[in-house]
Amino acid sequence: MGILQEERILITTFDTWQPHQVSNASDDLLLRLEDQKALPEGCRVLHRLPVCTETAYALIEAELGQASLDYVICCGVAESRYLLNLEAQAHREQEVLQTPIALTELCSTRRELRRTEISYDAGQFVCNEIYYVLLWRFWAIAKQITSGPLPNPTLHHCLSMCPPSLLRIKWTWFKIFKQFLGD
Repeated sequence: MGILQEERILITTFDTWQPHQVSNASDDLLLRLEDQKALPEGCRVLHRLPVCTETAYALIEAELGQASLDYVICCGVAESRYLLNLEAQAHREQEVLQTPIALTELCSTRRELRRTEISYDAGQFVCNEIYYVLLWRFWAIAKQITSGPLPNPTLHHCLSMCPPSLLRIKWTWFKIFKQFLGD
């Protein structure tokens, strides 16, 4: 049994929020990975969370309360971006919280991840807010305990996907996922 089967992972996506959006690209990607049975056994996906910080976080919090998780991966959409983005930080007013994950090392160690970019701007919307709350929770717990597992939060922003880019993005995201978990 490999590391991917041993990890307990929560992946989240959001519902659409603009009238022109038929679907959410990150949710489409996860649905395809689920259909192909390409996600690890210990993986739970919360599809199409409401685009409301309080409601979405309440659903995530309920999931966190039910299971001891190793990773929380939030997936959002940044329609104006051309590469898959890993968000290094989230902010609230002047406070900035960083992910505990070494994203630079993660992206620089694999040639397959060259279509990935580290972003320092998670936006001004629900993705940033949820990521900020998860990072705040992570760092608050980290200050209280000195050992034991903590759920490592990360935010992935997918670009809008059309059929030619879908396979490339799916492959890149899967490589990030595997590298992220040390496989």
